[in-house]
Amino acid sequence: MTAADYLELMPSESRVINSYGVKIRHRIYDSEELNPYRGQRSGLKALNRRWEVKYNPYDAGCVWVRNPENGSWIIAYWKQLQSSPQPFGDASWEYGRQIVAERGTSHPSQDTIKAAVDAILDLASPPAKPASRAKKNQRAAARNKAAITSQRARPMLDGANDPAQKPAAAIKTEEHSEVKSPQGPAQLAKIIPLKIYDAHKEAEKW
Repeated sequence: MTAADYLELMPSESRVINSYGVKIRHRIYDSEELNPYRGQRSGLKALNRRWEVKYNPYDAGCVWVRNPENGSWIIAYWKQLQSSPQPFGDASWEYGRQIVAERGTSHPSQDTIKAAVDAILDLASPPAKPASRAKKNQRAAARNKAAITSQRARPMLDGANDPAQKPAAAIKTEEHSEVKSPQGPAQLAKIIPLKIYDAHKEAEKW
């Protein structure tokens, strides 16, 4: 399967290309290649003249915007990618958003959610309920590690360069990850496998 074929089978959403880029789930993606299309309509009536954007549920680092003029893809990277300590997917992002919502923030910024996700993955944030929250954090971090280590390398088209130093597939797998607990000595968090996005199986459902 080529990179283009793999992208075609990924889930997609329709979005507007704003002056700052493309926003998906409070995350902002951008690329210089989007410059000619900012504030423009795609011309696709089926998408209400918005732009088709492909994304990988288990890799929040980038998205792909289809150019309706020639069918090519423009890769746009998350603006916070370089400052993120490790890769993650939508499940970890949604969990971070829920934690922020529990703190009373109904419309969080991407910076606020990112801070919560970072705290989940390195288990450094002091939870409101130490015992129950610590266990949830361990499970979330373990599921994220299992997912990103099983992913196919990020599809790269037309010689595009990935700003991330290490793709998700390059991270070494471990049977267990050692985490520090604020209540005592280090504990071992058992890795709980997360369902991997299988493009072929998804295609069979269509």
